[in-house]
Amino acid sequence: QDAFEIEGRLLRVDGGVRVDEISLSLGSTMLAVQGFVGDAPEHTCTELDLDLRGSDLARFSEAIGLNLPDQPFRIGGRLGQGEGAIALKDVEATVGSGRVRVDGHLTTEAGLIGTDLRFSADGLDALHIGDLLGLDGLPSSRLRAVGEVSVTSAGYRPKNVRGSIADVDFTVDGLITRNRHLAGSSLEIDA
Repeated sequence: QDAFEIEGRLLRVDGGVRVDEISLSLGSTMLAVQGFVGDAPEHTCTELDLDLRGSDLARFSEAIGLNLPDQPFRIGGRLGQGEGAIALKDVEATVGSGRVRVDGHLTTEAGLIGTDLRFSADGLDALHIGDLLGLDGLPSSRLRAVGEVSVTSAGYRPKNVRGSIADVDFTVDGLITRNRHLAGSSLEIDA
């Protein structure tokens, strides 16, 4: 069983709680948090800088229901209070040699409906990304991509997503539904 440690300081101030260098460790996984959490229910002015890192991302597979790679990882950036969403600013995740950077708004609505993100990714394995998204047939090759994606009640809407897998360049726009076997999806793909 992994050792658990937490240290830092929370300070009640006018309008919320100041988080002063909270650090939490569980085995080889460490989380550092600093910033401000506004009072409920609006959480006005909330801004937190986060840094999560560890030696084995796969240890979280069962908890979040995804098959994650057994590789070192780091996730860091700023989370803030947005218009009915969590504002993401300069959020960067590194897993092994792969890197993803995200900015935008992540809603807390069921199905993440209303989420709107801008992203860039490089060095990811296309086969593993396909497994995470439930897409079969992608090769085990380096994936690079940049673009936007929003989440609607109909599904995921990639917009002007440009990238490459191996030596094939692509652009994607359209809709990826949440339906079984992606029924009703409509994508424009230029490769």
